Amino acid sequence: MRRPDIGRLLYWLATGVGSLVVTAVSLSFARSRPVWLHESFADQPDLLRLGAAVLASAVAVWVLSGLFTPRRGQLSHWWRHPPYWLAVWSGIAAAGVCDAVWGLNPKGFRVEWWHWPLCGVVPFAAAVAIRWDHQKNLSAEAEPAKLTVDQLLSTPAVLEAWVREERESAYDLLGTRRLAGRLAERLAGDVGSVGLVGPFGSGKSTVVGWMTAELTARRPKVLVCQVSCWGFEDAGGAVRRILREAVKTVGREVDCFNFRHLPEDYRQTFTAGGTWVRAVGDLVLGAPDPDEQFTALAHALEAADAKLVIVVDDLDRATGSRFDPQEVLGLLERLRKHRRRVKFVLSGSRTADFDFARLCEHIEVLPLLTTEQTARIVFAFRSQMLAAHLIDVCVQGAEDEPWRTYRYGLMGRTANYLSPPEAVATLLRTPRALKLAIRRAGDAWVRLHGEIDIDQLLEVEVLRAGAPEAFAFLLEEADRLSDDPRVWRSQEDQIDRHRVAVRRGWKEASGANNWDARSALELILQLFPAAGQYLEVGTRASNPHRRQGVAEAHGRYWRRAVSGELDDPADTDQPTLRAMQAWLEDPIGESELVRLLETSPAAVAVFERFATDPRWSSEHGQPTLNLARQLLDRVDSPTGVRAGSDQCATWFDTLRRLTVRTVTPAESVEAWVIERQQVALSVSMSLVNRLANGWSSERLEARLLPGGRARVREQLLVNARAALRTGADMLCVTHPTDPADLYRLVFPTTDREFGPSGYRGPDHWTWLGTPVLEALRSDPSRMALRVGYLLTADAESNPADGQVRCTGPELLTAFFGEDAGEVVRLLAAERDRSTGDAREQPDGVLSTLPPPSTASPSPWASDSGRAAG
Repeated sequence: MRRPDIGRLLYWLATGVGSLVVTAVSLSFARSRPVWLHESFADQPDLLRLGAAVLASAVAVWVLSGLFTPRRGQLSHWWRHPPYWLAVWSGIAAAGVCDAVWGLNPKGFRVEWWHWPLCGVVPFAAAVAIRWDHQKNLSAEAEPAKLTVDQLLSTPAVLEAWVREERESAYDLLGTRRLAGRLAERLAGDVGSVGLVGPFGSGKSTVVGWMTAELTARRPKVLVCQVSCWGFEDAGGAVRRILREAVKTVGREVDCFNFRHLPEDYRQTFTAGGTWVRAVGDLVLGAPDPDEQFTALAHALEAADAKLVIVVDDLDRATGSRFDPQEVLGLLERLRKHRRRVKFVLSGSRTADFDFARLCEHIEVLPLLTTEQTARIVFAFRSQMLAAHLIDVCVQGAEDEPWRTYRYGLMGRTANYLSPPEAVATLLRTPRALKLAIRRAGDAWVRLHGEIDIDQLLEVEVLRAGAPEAFAFLLEEADRLSDDPRVWRSQEDQIDRHRVAVRRGWKEASGANNWDARSALELILQLFPAAGQYLEVGTRASNPHRRQGVAEAHGRYWRRAVSGELDDPADTDQPTLRAMQAWLEDPIGESELVRLLETSPAAVAVFERFATDPRWSSEHGQPTLNLARQLLDRVDSPTGVRAGSDQCATWFDTLRRLTVRTVTPAESVEAWVIERQQVALSVSMSLVNRLANGWSSERLEARLLPGGRARVREQLLVNARAALRTGADMLCVTHPTDPADLYRLVFPTTDREFGPSGYRGPDHWTWLGTPVLEALRSDPSRMALRVGYLLTADAESNPADGQVRCTGPELLTAFFGEDAGEVVRLLAAERDRSTGDAREQPDGVLSTLPPPSTASPSPWASDSGRAAG
């Protein structure tokens, strides 16, 4: 046993004697004063008086234990560094022995010998039980699992546990366990200061935890305290916290009563603070010297044959306006004088605003994830996500998977190309960032499986975690970047203005950040291929079409990726995809797909986006025409949709566009349109017009043989003349919600590229006058508006002698001849019966027509003109 410090031993003995004297005097005084208290207890039962004495003793013991902070570990060095609290308790115990043997009682006061054990030992034992410091045995903690990437990826449960870890890792993925052992070896030896360099999330805390476990298991004992500087408004608070934690840690082994005020004394001496009262006291009594107290702290450690390692973390992340890191670094510099007993570890990133090489004797740089490791971890977690949540209909093929590095071959070696795995590895340089990104993607996939492209969801989360400013840029520009300017048919003069705005936004987002702009841009091009047209960097040929990509469906999937959930729980892709697959397998039976297309606009959008299966183009596109036939057969049926409804228009246009993509022989389309028009003539005039103006429009001209549009129109004229003979026939195919159906039948839309449709205008349709007049007589409320639209058309015709434009009176006479006056009277009567807005259209028609008596002949009124139809 080494010799104790004589001075400290003498001071300890003096403290014990002083405690004995103070206790004896206090006992003698308390047993007689105050008089009123003793008089009030004189007549009380013995049990009550004894309980009051025990309570008073307990309060005194509690105050003393809080003042001197006894610790179990301090007793192991009682000879070399005797704790002052032991001197105090020894003095109190000696006073008790003297009281029991000789008595310290005033006259009239008597104390039994067993009162001391009851009033002294019991409160002391209770205080010790509550305040006793139960140190954690860090050396007994489990060793970290030393896993390679192969071992991590081979066990799904281990990979999931690694990804879900929020704090220090239990797995040695990058081999940093050896680094921690190397640091422990150096700190236990002669090295007094160590720098641990690595970006946020690279595993510094994990290394410190492993290092602490190794240090605390060593002999001689090494004490470790860890302090984070993050969150302090000024450096003074961080300095006081470091010193307070250091004194508290050392206090577990040796008594630190005489320098417990070291943090405040340090602040008084080396910072501009304190009150005038403290300043006056220091002037009169003398101020304690912090350097001397540091020396005393080192001597205390030497007496305990221990070392103290102070770990200062997050100094580079303290961003308070008044925080000056130099104050903390100055403290560490002063601690280097006592490097044999007091050591420190300074951790931070390479971008920290302080010089590691100047302050630290040894520097360790943490390794970062490689591109291969990152790609393999992402691919493994992706596979695990797909296995955990099965998808009924998967629309993403294996060729779309971007996480296999071999796919890029020589492209990955060129200077102007960066593969997605390389971009992700550059942005997610640390295990924490990688875990954060794939953990968020995994949590979102629980709610979005089958409803978004899984790889694009991962890429969005990579940008969110690794390049937050780039993610914010996408939040602002997503709508614009999803719109490729190369397909604009209008506003081409605005493209340059949009490009300037996007480039300016990207420059602001990518400037002065600690993430790689080139890698972020590569992921942006993967997510939004049209972004290359705005930023003028081109597109990536390796980026396949993503049918559930974030640039599709007018931001539908982008909103899902950002929020991590569906906008509307009922708005999902999978029911429509299942219905499409079931229809392709059995296109004859009762079809869920037909029901969805009739009732849900969202289902129509999903159908059009995913009707790319080769089976839709099989048999020269007959599946597309068969589905259209099933839907058209239900139009205006008791359970089907109305021909004039928005839902009918939606799926009708979708199937028309799908026909362009899938149906190849022109004869198939032409024959199909003619057949469907003939059927529709007995169902709905609105449906007839949709077929005539849709399936034989300019958009399908490439699917018709030369002259096909004219033949379709000619056959429509023949079929219509056979089907619409009477007024009852006319009323059967008209519907109140589409008053312009008769007008569109006679005057179909003129196509920009192919000119007017054939068989158009009164030249061919004057025969309609008879059934229309019969229907007007039978149901004027339904037919008045139709006749009005027909007569106010600024119609065009193409007779042999050139183009002729006809007016309302000419149309009136052309269609109704001698019955024109009756038509005008019926329209006027219907106008008089109408009120409000319903009068406006009849008024407009009648204002352009002559009175019935002045109706003039028309060039189409002759029998030959009618026969030409």
